[in-house]
Order: sequence, then structure tokens, then C-alpha cells
Amino acid sequence: MKRQQHNSIKATTPEKKPKLPPHNPSSLKDKITTTIILDVNISSKILLTKLRLTQHKVNQKKIIKQVEKIISDMNEEEEVKNYIAKKGIDLVQWRSFFVDDVFQAVHMYEAYHAVYLGQLFGLWDYVPYVKMMLEEEKIKESVDYAPLLYASKKLRNNKEVVKHAVEHYHKSFCYASKNLKTDREFMMEIVKCAGTCIKHAAEELKQDRELVLEAVKNNGKAIKYVDQQLKNDREIVLAAVSQNGKVYSILEEELQQDREIAIAAVSQNWKVLSDGDVPKELLKDRELILAAVKQNGQAFYYADYSLQEDMEIVLVAVSIDGRSIEFAAQELKHDRQVVLTAVKQNGMMIQKIADHFKKDREIAMAAVKQNGDALEFLDEFLNNKDFLLEAVAHEGDLLFFASETFRNDRDLVMAAVKNDGEAIRFASQELKLDSEIALEAVKQNREALRFVPEELQEIISKNL
Repeated sequence: MKRQQHNSIKATTPEKKPKLPPHNPSSLKDKITTTIILDVNISSKILLTKLRLTQHKVNQKKIIKQVEKIISDMNEEEEVKNYIAKKGIDLVQWRSFFVDDVFQAVHMYEAYHAVYLGQLFGLWDYVPYVKMMLEEEKIKESVDYAPLLYASKKLRNNKEVVKHAVEHYHKSFCYASKNLKTDREFMMEIVKCAGTCIKHAAEELKQDRELVLEAVKNNGKAIKYVDQQLKNDREIVLAAVSQNGKVYSILEEELQQDREIAIAAVSQNWKVLSDGDVPKELLKDRELILAAVKQNGQAFYYADYSLQEDMEIVLVAVSIDGRSIEFAAQELKHDRQVVLTAVKQNGMMIQKIADHFKKDREIAMAAVKQNGDALEFLDEFLNNKDFLLEAVAHEGDLLFFASETFRNDRDLVMAAVKNDGEAIRFASQELKLDSEIALEAVKQNREALRFVPEELQEIISKNL
């Protein structure tokens, strides 16, 4: 998302804080606020009340007047800072009183305010404020305003604060102190929380096998950032693909040809097959393909032709996704058990099967019960009263597909409205005037009354 130029701060390096841009006074008309002045003004009454209640033995009235001056008169950041310096106001001394009000202002407006207000009140060296900023969704979503970037050097070297940052927004770790990035014990805690943080660890720690193993167990993608030698460590690779199968695509070719690694990757994420990195020879592996189709029947598409004739794999595939019958060998597409399993999972597959199966009552009913719209493609049964009775008893509004003759069949219409009162709208005009059918429909669903002829509505209402 693009930001306006005056609200843009580029986080160039972890250790270098960008210069804050000047405020644009003209924008105050279009926004409620973009400066400390109006932000603090929002909660100034609360803020000033806190100042009045403080136990500090200082000239409270003087401080209050000076803060009121800041709130009411200043429009530019530098002007505010100069005024504070000139009057000798120690805002840092009051930060514990300001922090909630400042946080409220930040929460209401833009991420920029977290930076500006925090610096003005000296809050980036105050643990409670930094922690609140780390937990604020608006701030976390804006990489440019990563709270740990603006925290003081002292807090960026604070283990509690940095770990809190990682727990809420793992990318914040890049702004941690160099000292913490070289601390093996602390890094072990961090990678167990967010494995990819190893990217910012000291180079010697990227060669630490135990640390790397913990990192990839947490997030397989961490393998991208470790020492080359450990990228080829089979145990580490297995741990990585078991956590995130898509990591398979960045492995060396030799490792991709490892059957156990390929199966582990596909078992974690069948979409590994769609990347095209799995060797053709392994697409003939029964265990690998079974692991894939158990997650998604569509994975059967990638199986070698030899496995398209495997009854067990085909049945697993169509039971997960009926559409995968299209990838089965021609012989199995004509197998009754396969067809029945497919339509039970996806009734609309009735369109794809051989015509003689559409005349099979069990297969046809299985399809209709899975998806009522399948009835539209079963011409053989649209004139079969017994079949239609069972169909509408299962889903009343299937009366829609019945012919005019059957819409005037009392038994059929009664069965339909008992399942779904609103199905009366598909009945013939004659049967809509049948008080017994109308009453049964409205008993099932009061909304069905709007489909009952007006001359019957009052009578039906009285009998409910």
C-alpha cells in the first residue's frame, strides 16, 4: 500500500533511525490530526487530571500551563521541541502519566504517531510503551514503523523486550542488538519461537547444527538462511520439509531425488507435486502418491500413468475429491465401485460418467443426495415417481425438476413440503389451494405462507 510522502519513513538499516519528516499543517483540515498537538488534545482533560493528582512535589500549575501551551499553540514538530527545551519541561519525567493517553492517540490514528509521540515523550526507552506498540496491530502491519526500530539501544539489547517483540512480530528481530544476535543461549530461545530469525543471527551461529535443527523444526523456511554445509545435512533437510513441504523446491537436486525426503515433503504438502521438482521416477512411487491423494484427490493428476490403474489409489482419490475420476485409467472410469464412490463425494460427477451408470438407481440416488442439482441430468428418473418421492423427501425443493404432471401429484407435493415448506411454490396451482398441503408447508416453515394463495392465508394462520 502506498503512503503519502509526508507520512513515509523508510527503515533502511536495523541500527539507523530514519529522520522524521516535517508535518504538513495544511493536511490538518482533511484529517482529524497529524501532530502531537491535536493527539494530546483529544485526551488532554484526562492527561491534565493525572498531572493534578500526581504526588510529585513540583509546581503543578506551572507544568499544567506549559503542557496546555503545547497543546493549544504549536503546529510543527520542531516548534514543539524548541518550546519544550526553552521552557525546560522534562516530559520524560511525566511519561508514566502520559503513556496511556499517547497510546490511545496512536491507536486511533496512523502508525506515524507511534514514532512521533514516542520520541517527544521519551517513550521509546520506556518498556511498557514499547510492549504496547509491539502488540498494536496497526503498528505490526506497517514494516516501516517496526516498534523495535525506534526503541532505544538499551531496549534493543533487552532480552525480555526483544523476545516480546519476536512473539508478536517476528520480523522485528532484525532490529535487535548485535550482542543478542551473537548470544547462543538467547538465539536458541528465539528460533524455537520463530525459526526464520536465524537469518539475523551471527554467522558462526548459522553453522551451529543444534541451533539450526531447532530453527527448521519451528519453520522449515529457516533452512534458506543457514550455512551451506548444513543445507545439505540430511537430518536437517528432513526436519525442514516435514515442517514445510514447499522447502523441497530449494533443495539441491541430489536431495530432491532422496525418496524419504520427497515423501516427507509431499506428506506435509501435496502441492509440492505441482512445483514440478519431484523427479519423474518418484511419481511412480505408490507411497508418495498415496500420501498426496489422501490430502487432496486432485493430486492424482500428477501420478505416473502406471498408478492410474491402481484401484486402491483411485478409490482414495475419488473419495477425497470425486472429480479425480477423470485422471483414472479408462478401465477404472467404468468400474461401478469407483463411480459410486465418486458421486457420493461429488454428485455433479454424474455428468462425467458413462450413460449406463446414469440408469443405475443406487448411483443416481447417491448423486442426488450429495447434490440435488444432479437430478437435472437424470432423465431416466425424472418420470419415476418412486425415485422422485425419495428425492423430494430428502430435499423438498427438488420438486423444481419435476414435470407438470408430478407437480400436480398430491403424494409427491406433500412429501416435498414436509421436508421444505417453501417447496409449495413449485406445486401446481390446484395443489397450492389444497388446505392440508398448505397447512403442512407453513407448519414446516412459516415463510412458506407467502407462497400460499391469499384466499387461504387467513385460514392457515388461524390453524397454526
